Amino acid sequence: MLSPLWRGWVHEGLLPLVSGEHQAAHTRCARRKAKIRHALEVVQASFHAHAITTQLAPRVLEDWKAWAVPADAGISADLIGRGRAQGLFVAHAS
Repeated sequence: MLSPLWRGWVHEGLLPLVSGEHQAAHTRCARRKAKIRHALEVVQASFHAHAITTQLAPRVLEDWKAWAVPADAGISADLIGRGRAQGLFVAHAS
């Protein structure tokens, strides 16, 4: 079980980051892609400045990202099932 601080980091930082990276890589519309990339920059800045992110070893951070985006699924089936991946990212995009 994750502490509230870690849950916040996952839901407010990690998941929007991997969701945004996935959306940016798979969006064809140039205008939408530009909006997603701009929002992703904001999410990346917040994520990389977070206290948890700054304390994690690079290998551990990569493990967390791998957890959030399984290689065989493209995006976490758990996120899609809960409808959170896009919702979290879009919330940061506005």
